Amino acid sequence: MTARRKGRFLLIGGGLLILAVNLLCTQPDVSISGNEASRFAVIEAWGERGEFAIERSCFPTVDRVERNGRRYSDKPLPATFLAGSLYGAFHKFTGKSFRTDYHQLVFRINALWGNLTALLLYWWLFNAFRRVRGGTLPLKAGLAAACVLTGWIFAYDTVLNNHTPAALAALGTFVTLEKFRRRPGMLPAALAGLSAGVLGWLDLPSGAVFGGMVLAVLPFSAPPGKQLGSDLAAGCAGAGTLIFHGLLNLYAYGTLLPLYVGTGGTFFAGTNKNWLEYAWENLLGARGLFSYQPFLLLAFPAVFALRKRLTVAERGTLLAVAGAVLLYLGITDEYGGAAYGFRYLIVTIPLLWYFAGRMILDVPRIAAVSLRAWKGAALALILWGAVTGSVGAYAPFCIAYEGYRSGPEHFTQKFRSTFLGNLFCMAWEFDPDGPVVKEFLRRAGERDAADFLFFSFFNRKQFYRLPAIVERFGRNPLQDPP
Repeated sequence: MTARRKGRFLLIGGGLLILAVNLLCTQPDVSISGNEASRFAVIEAWGERGEFAIERSCFPTVDRVERNGRRYSDKPLPATFLAGSLYGAFHKFTGKSFRTDYHQLVFRINALWGNLTALLLYWWLFNAFRRVRGGTLPLKAGLAAACVLTGWIFAYDTVLNNHTPAALAALGTFVTLEKFRRRPGMLPAALAGLSAGVLGWLDLPSGAVFGGMVLAVLPFSAPPGKQLGSDLAAGCAGAGTLIFHGLLNLYAYGTLLPLYVGTGGTFFAGTNKNWLEYAWENLLGARGLFSYQPFLLLAFPAVFALRKRLTVAERGTLLAVAGAVLLYLGITDEYGGAAYGFRYLIVTIPLLWYFAGRMILDVPRIAAVSLRAWKGAALALILWGAVTGSVGAYAPFCIAYEGYRSGPEHFTQKFRSTFLGNLFCMAWEFDPDGPVVKEFLRRAGERDAADFLFFSFFNRKQFYRLPAIVERFGRNPLQDPP
């Protein structure tokens, strides 16, 4: 079998595996958590009624803004506008709506959103690895698939969200920059700007960081005399996405700015925190990027070993990743709210995974290290990521500690690790009298554990489980608030 045919076989086979696993884990319902419901409310309002006001929606949400006597989602609009447009066409053709076919439609939207993102992530990352000289094709396919089937990428691809598509857009920005480096031209330059612009639709702070990086990097890869033209191509493409976003906001709300940063917006700079503690928790601690996906730590020795061989696009991408991490650690203070892990840094995962994979593919070829030893360590780290990803997929938008919003005596203080919080709910669901539940009760205390269980299942709309919790602990948190 030729290398090309083998690569095509691995691409299709890996895609089918990802599709099967993701479909098994796709959520058929929307949690009460505002993040999910706010987006589905827009999809329903635009798809069924051709409006953006959500007060008539069957998806109640706290993530909203009151404006001109109407109620709107505070989430960026382009992605939900496009999803709502697709849903609107389906609604008109079939007559199905959320009020008649709720779970079926929620599942289909989540499946389409998550699987399309996962398949493209796998495809682009596998192709990026194929350009690395070291390693076999099966190893490269396995590394690419592991990125999608473990950690926060896997957990969040089971629901409608903006973070995994943002990660895809960030990876697309890097891929197009590398394409421009190999074959400079206006089209790849424009695609790099477009990718950064789409990233801005989904994640405005990261889009700003990566957009600036694109404009800074392109001139270093452009042929003499083409530097300005390449930046103009990227800048015009990126500006086009901003113009579309602004005009869409103007049509929907009467303002050019997104509602979460405009007048009466919901975003505020996060200063209510201990900076060092916050950074530790979100990188290596209870909500940590690297504690949930420790394979990403291999990016650091890989970059050090390859520091003299990195391309301009790779160097720029690393700076953008660092910039996005520092920016989110600086401007937030609520640990990502009611969500698994620290969701704001999902955007960096495929890029860090690419460099971590280079530790297995490249470094043994150029340095005196054992490939077998590194493979063993990498497999162990990836398997831990598979565990955290599976636990996260149980409830991606879960009850969680929200920093100063929760307060020092809140019951979520005992469950600052969202991994342990989800694990506790899973243990209660499948073995409420087992040793795992007993250990959680011993460590957290029965009152806080009862409140955590009650509101976790309430958030997931599994109301039928609440009477057993009230009976077991003799407490109803709705009547006796925590």
